[in-house]
Amino acid sequence: MQQNETVEIHGMSGDCMPLSLMREGSVCRVCAVRGNDDTKHHITSLGFVDGAVVEIISKLSGSVIVRIKGTTFGIGSEIARRIYVHE
Repeated sequence: MQQNETVEIHGMSGDCMPLSLMREGSVCRVCAVRGNDDTKHHITSLGFVDGAVVEIISKLSGSVIVRIKGTTFGIGSEIARRIYVHE
């Protein structure tokens, strides 16, 4: 596997987009994570796994505040661009 290869988690279809592009208040599901093995491991350890429901609480300067599995926290723009979701 190459370092920046997209890793399919959940039937990634044409309607998936980076989490960073979702609007505040959106509720979506994780469909893929992009990055090397270390990045993918870090992102999935935060709860961004197959079919996980993510709510976008707010966005500021590229960073995103999310709620996933009952926990609210912020992620940076680089991580948000690597998480692919669909509504």
